[in-house]
Amino acid sequence: MNKQDAPLDLLMVTLPPVGVLAPLLGPAVVFAAAEAAGYKAKQIDFNLDFFLKNPDPIVAEWINFDSYISNKSKQIMKFLEPSIEEWVTLISQENPRWVGFSVFSFRCKFILDKILPILKKRCPQVKIAVGGSGIINTDYFEQMRQQEMIAAYVTGEGEEAIVNILKNNLDAPGINNNPPTQIADLNSIEIANYRGLKIEEYGKVGLRKSKPLSQKYNIFYVEASRGCVRKCSFCDVPFMKSGFRYRSTESIMKEINQLVVEHQANVIYFVDSLVNGSLRQLKELCTAFTDLKQNEKKSLSWMGYFIVRGEKSFPTENFDMLKKSGAIQIKLGIESGSEKVRKDMNKSITNEEINYNLREFRRVGIDVCGLIMIGFPTETEADYEQTKKLIIENQESFKSTMGGLSISWKVGINEHKSDIGFNPKKYGVNYDANNEWYSDNVNILITSKRYLDICNLCDQLGLINKQKYSKQRVLDAVAQYGISESDLELSEETLKKMYLSYINKVV
Repeated sequence: MNKQDAPLDLLMVTLPPVGVLAPLLGPAVVFAAAEAAGYKAKQIDFNLDFFLKNPDPIVAEWINFDSYISNKSKQIMKFLEPSIEEWVTLISQENPRWVGFSVFSFRCKFILDKILPILKKRCPQVKIAVGGSGIINTDYFEQMRQQEMIAAYVTGEGEEAIVNILKNNLDAPGINNNPPTQIADLNSIEIANYRGLKIEEYGKVGLRKSKPLSQKYNIFYVEASRGCVRKCSFCDVPFMKSGFRYRSTESIMKEINQLVVEHQANVIYFVDSLVNGSLRQLKELCTAFTDLKQNEKKSLSWMGYFIVRGEKSFPTENFDMLKKSGAIQIKLGIESGSEKVRKDMNKSITNEEINYNLREFRRVGIDVCGLIMIGFPTETEADYEQTKKLIIENQESFKSTMGGLSISWKVGINEHKSDIGFNPKKYGVNYDANNEWYSDNVNILITSKRYLDICNLCDQLGLINKQKYSKQRVLDAVAQYGISESDLELSEETLKKMYLSYINKVV
């Protein structure tokens, strides 16, 4: 029997809800790894399928950050239920040995919980594996395995794990809570393979979410490195990907050239935790991008995440280098306007260094999306006011086509593999009866008040908040404490007393 006639070993599935600017990188790399190991594999994007089949209002509710999907979202379920039925039917028709579900974030667990019981009943012979950055609470997935809803879950890197799963070697590192090992040589990883996906549809769907971006660009994700050179207390990267590893420039450009030739890519979105972790690698990449643009007349741009560096380690000429290479947007980790809070985050950068970066990006014409975090456990009202001050003073740096701010509403702690998640007492964190965390300085009421306030500030300044939760979602969160919208206009001291009164009654 030739491979074409052989039974399907793996059906790789992307679960919703995730963004649709480009096909996800992880599932395409895992798919490529399975094929390279000699297994017959297919891939399908259920997330894209849902976007293509449903009207804009549903898509908008689905992808924006209101959609902390719950059973209360009856409108969403009305559209989801027939889709889930179609997806299970499709899996049944393919009849693979294994289905691999990509759980990109914790939000995907909602769909996983809906689809698994139906799939297990319809196709009991199909074994199920889950993996991805949404595999945070291993107790949850271990319980699913004990209940035989899944056969395997991956907590480490997926390229080697998927081969072991297909070999039924479920005691291998990174599978079913066995300690993961890391791939030392990232150049050995297979290049993402997007065969079978409706590549041309991603940009079209992306228009609904981000017209300025998708209308001009054909975007693909690339990973140049793994891990991070810093250990921020709120971040899970140091625990999930210890150390900092990066690919050779030759390996990266080989993948990029392939994307340009096969898929007419004209924007590369680096999904690394930071693209300036290794300054030597960054300079080599910029040189390679510049040479490709000049020598082969390719229209190629790029975007990615940056850590703030001071002028001594990142002088002004480096910003010119970025611009010349085709950098069009940088997501900059600012987090707070308070140096004290950033120190508590183990992110010891100064406001002057932040201002320097913002000035230079603006000077050379690279759009900046500032990453801001509201309500860190040690953040006082005075600290929060410093964040507002920083935004006001640098507002012109965030006013651009792809610029703006990405302001998080609540700091994730429970179910989070970070220093603050592992050591909540160190940061003065406790939990109330609703499983919301609180500290002496911050609770859900104060965080919500600050978040709505800073959203109003962004509106007044004409700034886009790219991670905007709806007011209704915020109000729903505080309503469980008997708090109304008008109550959030009270002073923080009053809200603190109201919150303490509530948790003392519950206790």
